[in-house]
Amino acid sequence: MSKQIKNNKEINVSLSNGFIPVNIGGLEFKLLTSDRKRKEYRQVLASLEEEQKVLLKQADELKDTSDEISETAVYEKTIKIIKKAIDTVLGKDAFNQLYEKAGEDAEAILDAFIGVMEQYRAIQEKNKLQQFVDGKKK
Repeated sequence: MSKQIKNNKEINVSLSNGFIPVNIGGLEFKLLTSDRKRKEYRQVLASLEEEQKVLLKQADELKDTSDEISETAVYEKTIKIIKKAIDTVLGKDAFNQLYEKAGEDAEAILDAFIGVMEQYRAIQEKNKLQQFVDGKKK
């Protein structure tokens, strides 16, 4: 948010555009930053984290067996979790676009998405710190 005071009678404050542009491998997405979307991100990502814990436990149990069908099922469920997370944050069909761009390499997409989320958290922390500093200056 930028502030300008003009001729001591007018205050102009610009609002952010409500999204953070995200570029992954040349593909453009928008990470929406409204309160509603942030709440949705937290809820969806928390539920996906729980689903992933269950899948990790199942995968751990499969280490002692050679059941390829079960391993494939766990892998497919994992891809669905990743897809839901990416589509929630970057928009409908984002996963499919990235999957095609990455040569159907889900691990590469997950690494990129983790990078996006780490940068998003850093931006949020920087904004909170700046608000704190601005508050102290007054």
